[in-house]
Amino acid sequence: MSNVSVYERLSTLFKSIKPDAQGDLLLDALLYACSVGIELLKNNFADIENQQYIDTMSQEMIDKYCVLLDVDLNNDLEEKKSKIKKKLSMGYDEFSIDEFIDYYKGYGNGFFVHTQNFNMKLYGVKSSNASALRQIMKRLDYYFPPFVTVELSGAGLTFEEWDSMDMTFQSLESLKMPFSMIETMKL
Repeated sequence: MSNVSVYERLSTLFKSIKPDAQGDLLLDALLYACSVGIELLKNNFADIENQQYIDTMSQEMIDKYCVLLDVDLNNDLEEKKSKIKKKLSMGYDEFSIDEFIDYYKGYGNGFFVHTQNFNMKLYGVKSSNASALRQIMKRLDYYFPPFVTVELSGAGLTFEEWDSMDMTFQSLESLKMPFSMIETMKL
């Protein structure tokens, strides 16, 4: 359907309702603008529909699925599609946050988790214990619920404290902590 056919349909419909509108240039301009908008919406809906199925997805959307599902971006397009289908068909286990909380409490006294309103705060772990942080991040990555902000119990480190830490930025980066955790670290 083109803009012209949409315009013709709108014009015919409107003029059958209001026959004295013949030759109204403002009405014609309005109907043509509406027909362009309708055509734009139709095209947008067609694009959205195409993104629903792997076989008709754009390269950009396929790459987003690759990042989401940890599929190698260097594969060719058909191989990416095949691996995405395979990963999506595997299904996923459901986990309870209680499993992570029990694991976290296993680090000792003072290690506990407080969750409220999509916010999870981890108490007990400090930046000085990088190996524990690394293990906790691996486990949290496995259990991490969507849309939840994870924080540590600190108020954040000052520049002097960051400078005095025995952890380089590369080692901190290797922990793969979200920014919400990095900015709430304590020594």
